[in-house]
Amino acid sequence: MRLMAIGLILTGCASSAPSRGDRSNAANQLSGAKVALPMAVALTGLAADETGTIDITFIREAASQQFDRFDRDGSGTMSGIEHAAWAEAILGDRFARPTILMLDRDGSGGLSRQEFSTGLERAAERFDKNRDGLITRDELFIQMPEGRNRSQGREGQAGQQRPRPPR
Repeated sequence: MRLMAIGLILTGCASSAPSRGDRSNAANQLSGAKVALPMAVALTGLAADETGTIDITFIREAASQQFDRFDRDGSGTMSGIEHAAWAEAILGDRFARPTILMLDRDGSGGLSRQEFSTGLERAAERFDKNRDGLITRDELFIQMPEGRNRSQGREGQAGQQRPRPPR
């Protein structure tokens, strides 16, 4: 379980963001690939068994443990700074989803244990494609759409180039 999470994290760390000129090339490289979102990696680290399967019923307990670990001042509320530290440590980026704005249901600017746990459970449920309460390794990956070259899809009938719409 931990080995799979470490492997996914190392894979993410080994890649770097493409430069502005290389973005279309990066998109072509990911075309049709299976990728894991940061939340999938986090869920694996939270509650996966030795086969990599995650039982959604364990998410609440695991989320509660994460809450205690990152509620550094012990206030019972995870502040924006504490959530950013959690996201950085667990998701790999302080701005990764779910953001504090996505989890803060009452608009208080901080997260209660309930908001944090419920938010992670909802995130986990989105991965459970067959709704059996278990998230398998295959369900954690998403299929990237097949890409097109910039010129593909812009042709009109008879192979003529369509004009670009005005900006």
